Amino acid sequence: INVVGNTNINDNTTMTLGAGFVTTGVNGNAYVNDGGTLLCATNVVSGTGSFTLRTNGTLGIGLAAGITSAGATGNIQTATRVFGTGSNYIYNGTVAQGTGNGLPFLVNDLTILNTSGITMNPVSRNYTIGGTLLLTSGSLNINGDTVTINKLQRNSGTFGGSSTSSIGIT
Repeated sequence: INVVGNTNINDNTTMTLGAGFVTTGVNGNAYVNDGGTLLCATNVVSGTGSFTLRTNGTLGIGLAAGITSAGATGNIQTATRVFGTGSNYIYNGTVAQGTGNGLPFLVNDLTILNTSGITMNPVSRNYTIGGTLLLTSGSLNINGDTVTINKLQRNSGTFGGSSTSSIGIT
């Protein structure tokens, strides 16, 4: 799919990228707006345009590299990338995943739905989950970071970390 111009995924709309590895070229601006959801699975959004995940928009991430701030890696590979604070992130790959350096330090909801596990980007920083951390399946490895959680909902997921990892639940 090649998109020219602006693309908006709005409230109560979910866009699921097709099966297999498909490149979606964005030569304009792609927005996932408040209440909109983009589920990438193992597909890539790439191109010379921009991608913006706005507050309360949701991004499903399925590649091992997660989301990155630049370069040809991760689910979003556009020239400009904005991963909003206050947005929702779902890590739902089938292989072990890293969050990638594109995950903001403040998110709304974070869902871990990967039996192979998720490892946070090792930056020794403070992350805040202002909404809910939903541990559905798999482990969330804190990886030396500090994570403050407003609300925790756990089905069968677990936490892991190192001696420098820290979790706070408010």
